[in-house]
Amino acid sequence: MSRGLVPSNQEIWKLIQGYFGGNIQIVPYIQEIFLLECHIAGTSYQDLEAVEPDLNIGDALLFRREPDNAHDPLAVAIYDRQERKLGYLP
Repeated sequence: MSRGLVPSNQEIWKLIQGYFGGNIQIVPYIQEIFLLECHIAGTSYQDLEAVEPDLNIGDALLFRREPDNAHDPLAVAIYDRQERKLGYLP
């Protein structure tokens, strides 16, 4: 993740402006921010040796709630972009 400025998506800003009646100032550039760093629980139950070569720092991950999880109804599973389960948020 770079710390520099990147162009924002002007189409999204037009949509937002329309929603708020045009009373919003468009900022031409945005800065990326660091959102979360944490361990992944339950990795010993997954076959991560097959997944590890495909993972890179900065990869987007998918977070899915598992309300029907027998062990924890508040569980949040973590998947890579190929829908392979990596584990859970601790």
